[in-house]
Amino acid sequence: MQKKLKDELSGVLSARGIVLEAVLLKAVTLPSLLSHSIELKAQAEQESARMEFVLTKEQQEANRKSIEAKGIADFQRIVSDGISPALLQWKGIEATEKLAAAPNSKIVFVGNSQQALPVMLSGDAGGNAGLQAGAAAQHPAATQRPASLPVASLPSLPSPPPPPPRGAQIVSPAS
Repeated sequence: MQKKLKDELSGVLSARGIVLEAVLLKAVTLPSLLSHSIELKAQAEQESARMEFVLTKEQQEANRKSIEAKGIADFQRIVSDGISPALLQWKGIEATEKLAAAPNSKIVFVGNSQQALPVMLSGDAGGNAGLQAGAAAQHPAATQRPASLPVASLPSLPSPPPPPPRGAQIVSPAS
């Protein structure tokens, strides 16, 4: 725009002996409609670029989740192939021994079959606890309580009141 203006002015002024060296445009004011449409176009381009970024980011996240899910599935397949009843029983015994070491374990509940593991173990006063039951299939004597460990006693419940005599009228207290 500046070059075109300079060329036109040079043509008109050179006939009068004036040499034009430069034309500087300092403040160009565009019509408000044109400037508004330019702003809208710039905003639309920015919004489009932002949406492309969001879509790219979401695609990457979907790929990450897919890879993670494949890894978890592979892990589960490998683990499930290596799990056997004997391994599960061994892990149950290990967990029972850890539970026995807990200072707040009090009572032994033994399962109802030769394969069942106890739910809890009784600990001694020093905080050391031994295996009272479990692995019954391997050690049948393990279901017997050792004499050195305490037996839990439950508090006795109060007896119910005697029934009223025959023909007596029952009156309930006023509420």
